[in-house]
Formats: sequence, structure tokens, C-alpha cells
Amino acid sequence: MVTNKRPSREVGRPRVFTDVDVFAAVTRAITRLGYARLSVDAVAAEVGCTGPALIRRFGSKRGLLRAYLEQANAASIERFRWARETQGSPLAALRARFRIPTDQWPDEVANPAGYVNLVLFHLVAWADPALREMETRRRRLFVEEIAALLEDALDAGELVRCNPHRLSTTLLAALTGTALQWASDPDRAIEEQLVEMIEEIVAPYRAEAGGPAGSTTKPTST
Repeated sequence: MVTNKRPSREVGRPRVFTDVDVFAAVTRAITRLGYARLSVDAVAAEVGCTGPALIRRFGSKRGLLRAYLEQANAASIERFRWARETQGSPLAALRARFRIPTDQWPDEVANPAGYVNLVLFHLVAWADPALREMETRRRRLFVEEIAALLEDALDAGELVRCNPHRLSTTLLAALTGTALQWASDPDRAIEEQLVEMIEEIVAPYRAEAGGPAGSTTKPTST
């Protein structure tokens, strides 16, 4: 679990810090400062080390951010894997994936005050040729992981007459929009709102609902 508490440094001994420490610090720095004020020194202050120490490990600010995005993408996939392995059905896994307490996935949601900074970070990173590949992969992995759960739900008989990939794209856009609205008006827990949005969008395709007329079961190859 990642917290906003900065690590203390033991007097008289150099602090050994892991990549996990660094990436948690990057998230804290992004949500606190935004992309415009994000710097290696700001991350180092969060870690409790020096800027040159981070440069020695990652080569540059871009090197640090590439490593951070790689780790964030891997963590996002791991959360989908956890949901699959701990839930009794594909739809239950989809709900569980977005019901994880936000303090356990701050690289995706953060807190209301920092979520806008997090979104802007990913938008600016996508515009950077050195980081665009990682950002493109990030969006693709969410679409593919959600689509895989929806396809499994079709195979399990939980859903009928839907196109998993198209529905996944719709869900991702709706979940992102829900999080943005929550950031400006956080009256209720974001986890609750995300699960409600999932239920609202998949409801017409639930087996007991019969599915909307004219929809397809699965995408067909051409």
C-alpha cells in the first residue's frame, strides 16, 4: 500500500531505496505538483535521496518516467490478474478490479485533489515521443483487459449479444469520465461510482435482459 508519508532517513547511514520507493514517490510528486513542476529533485525529495542518485540509476528524467510508466502498466495488469483469480465470475472480476481501495492504486486514480494532475501527466506524456509508446500501451492494455473479461462473461453466459471490444472502449471512456467528475465533486467514494457505471453500461447486455436488438455476440474477423 502506498501512502503520502515521506520516508524518514536514518541519521548517519546512507538510505538504500528500491525502485518501488522511487515509483511511489513519482506518483506522489505527480499528484502533488503536476507535470509542469515535476522534476528529478522533487521526486528525490519524496524518496529521501538526492537528484544525482536518481540520475545515476535511471539516466535522465525521461529515463525515470519511462521506468515509472513501465512499472505502472505492469501494476495495472497485475490488478486485472488479481481480480480474475479471486472472483467467481468474469463480471464479478470486472467489478472487483475497480472496487480496489484507491490507496492501493494511486498511480491510476490518486486522490480527488491530485487526479487532474495525474490525467494531465498522462496527456503530456503521450505528446512526448519518448513516452508515447508507453502511454499508447497503457490505453491498449485497459481496453484489452476489460474486453477479455467481457468476452469471458459472454462465454460464461453472463452477457449476451454484445461486442466485447466496442463495449470495452465505451466502458473505459465512461470510467475515465466518472473519475474526472468525482475529482471535482468527491461526495461519494470513487470505487462505488465506478462500479455503478460498470453496472449501468453492461445492464442491457446481461443475459436476463436479453441483450439489445441488432447487436452482435462477438467481433467477427474479416
